[in-house]
Amino acid sequence: MNHCHQYLCLLISCLLCATTLAGDAFDVDDADSLNFEAFHKPKDDSIKIYNTETGKILGGKKRRQTIKTYQPEEASTLKQKTVAIPPSDVPTQKVAETNLSIAGQRYEIRQRYAFGESQNTSDTPDTAINSLYKQMIKYCPQGWTKEKEWSVPIEGDFYLHYEFTCQ
Repeated sequence: MNHCHQYLCLLISCLLCATTLAGDAFDVDDADSLNFEAFHKPKDDSIKIYNTETGKILGGKKRRQTIKTYQPEEASTLKQKTVAIPPSDVPTQKVAETNLSIAGQRYEIRQRYAFGESQNTSDTPDTAINSLYKQMIKYCPQGWTKEKEWSVPIEGDFYLHYEFTCQ
């Protein structure tokens, strides 16, 4: 009788272990895949919020198309608004003009750089970063959020890319 209890306990513990291990294969969340862009993209089967009065889907925050400033066709369509700031009551103040960035607009910029000698550029990684920050100030004088940074090899050199959104 004692052996029956031992075998029964052994059998039950084996069954419990088997069901626990089998469940682990399906417990992986999408966020654990490290593919953050795919995880955050809108899904076709995502929940839609409807306006009960009109029956239309309520729009969320729409992402503007990224402007790649280094591509001639996209750079030529850049439109920076120039607005005159009205003078105050102080007669000595001059009317100033300023470039206004569009909050939420996304840009992609790049700068070529090399490690060591290069026939195509004298920029190092440090000078490339400095140049990219000057470009970001030009497009977003009110500030920005840097979304992505990456490098791509080109003819023995590299292009340092920044993608950023104006605030």
